[in-house]
Amino acid sequence: MAAIFALAACGDEESTPRKQRKPIFKDMLRQSEFIYGSVNGKDPFDPQKVAAAATALQQLAAQPWPLYAELQNPQADHANARIVQAPEEFRRKAAELQRQASALAAVTRSGNPELIRPAIGQLQQSCTSCHDQFRKRGN
Repeated sequence: MAAIFALAACGDEESTPRKQRKPIFKDMLRQSEFIYGSVNGKDPFDPQKVAAAATALQQLAAQPWPLYAELQNPQADHANARIVQAPEEFRRKAAELQRQASALAAVTRSGNPELIRPAIGQLQQSCTSCHDQFRKRGN
């Protein structure tokens, strides 16, 4: 019986909102790093692959926000006090990231790395700004 409860507890941990949003952010980071590397000479620039990565990033940018239990339940496990204290600012930063991801996706259709470079920089700045204010250290 104890083994059943232990296994059930493990399954619950894997389905927490925090565990669910983590792979989304990791995929966003992968896409962002690929685009950045492509327009800055680290990787060969392939306009079609960059546009596909930007489209994927745009789609991913909308996914993690409903998974912030802190916004629905300030007592949730792993609640970040900063999110609980300033939920409207957190939502504003999430919306800004989504706007930047959409702008990046639009500009990648040009196929011009000179236009894409500032757009990926603005998106990354949006990420940094939110992390500086809201990310728990060690996460």
